[in-house]
Amino acid sequence: MLVVAVGTGIGGAYVLDGRVVTGEHDVAGHLGHILHPAAGDLTCSCRRRGHIEPLASGPGISAAYGRAGGDPTFGGREVDDAAEAGEPAAVNVVSTAGRALGEVLGSLANAFDPGMIVVSGSVARSGETWWNALREGYRGQAMDPLLEVPLVTGSLGDDAPLVGAAIAATTAHPGALDATTAATPPTQ
Repeated sequence: MLVVAVGTGIGGAYVLDGRVVTGEHDVAGHLGHILHPAAGDLTCSCRRRGHIEPLASGPGISAAYGRAGGDPTFGGREVDDAAEAGEPAAVNVVSTAGRALGEVLGSLANAFDPGMIVVSGSVARSGETWWNALREGYRGQAMDPLLEVPLVTGSLGDDAPLVGAAIAATTAHPGALDATTAATPPTQ
């Protein structure tokens, strides 16, 4: 399973046999730092250029809308609402972001062959303009055997990072929770 979280940034994880694959240097999952030609010269949070994050994250979508002549004070939700209402600049920006991210997900699917792709985060709560573009981008890059891999929304909502952190902590320190609860005397 491939998990991507799209909000103020873009992150994710590859889950294999129920375990998160972290990689040799514990940096696997930094999906926002994958190159995409539509990102052009946009500067990423890592100070490099051309990564998907400054194009397809919530702040990236808002900034692109401002550059396209839209209201520069709009956040991601307002830009998405404008796209759903058919406002041309918003439709273009939201579609470009969704399609580009879908292309990245299609390329990742080609590399990892996931059984499903879970999309979470605030941007995943976008409307059909974004989701249709995401699916279109995915289908344009995924190899034929992967075209039916489901793209689904995460069920944990905004709690996903907390649940993930708890799992990571208990995995890294397997008895820590037992030691903490055992050291706490019961209340009378």
